[in-house]
Amino acid sequence: MFEYELHTMHHAELIAEAAAHRLAQEAAVTRKGLHLFGRRHAGHDTEGQVTGGVRGRFVRAA
Repeated sequence: MFEYELHTMHHAELIAEAAAHRLAQEAAVTRKGLHLFGRRHAGHDTEGQVTGGVRGRFVRAA
């Protein structure tokens, strides 16, 4: 019975270690992807200052 308990504890440790490794790999891939995304879209902001005659198109809010 003692050997079985040792086996289940070892099995649980291996599963936890694998989950931690998987999470670290996923974080590294995500970080790398975000880094590449930032480089690819640098200087091409989708949000920015509006230029032109936009102010005259809308009525003033109350």
